Amino acid sequence: MMFIELAHGNPTFALGVAVGERVPRGTSALGRACTAALAPADRERRLDEFSRTVRHRDWPAVLRGFRQAFADYEQHGVCLSLGDWNKDVFGVSVPLVAPGDTPRMMAFSCSLPARSTTREYLIGEVAPRLKAMRDRVASGMSGSV
Repeated sequence: MMFIELAHGNPTFALGVAVGERVPRGTSALGRACTAALAPADRERRLDEFSRTVRHRDWPAVLRGFRQAFADYEQHGVCLSLGDWNKDVFGVSVPLVAPGDTPRMMAFSCSLPARSTTREYLIGEVAPRLKAMRDRVASGMSGSV
């Protein structure tokens, strides 16, 4: 997953990433959200493809993270990464499918220091705001969510 825009809040919690940099699809909330938004058969095909790019010994944990993300997406409409990409970072992400002949997938995400947030806070407080922002952007694009 590649960052195309970043907005940093508190400078003491800077992830040290910049526009154009990449984060892992399998362990980041962004990557999980973009995969979760696919049709189930496409999800499985993507997982099969992705499994070939991950070290064999790391795949079981990555797959568990994806499965949890899919369950969270079905239940809450968001995907999480709770220290999976970076042990000090908890993130929540929502996908957006941009309209067009070839739909493009993107995601909006918010990351917080792991020491100062919880899964419940991300789902209950941050996720609704991310979804509202995503919906405003989709509406402006005449896209789907």
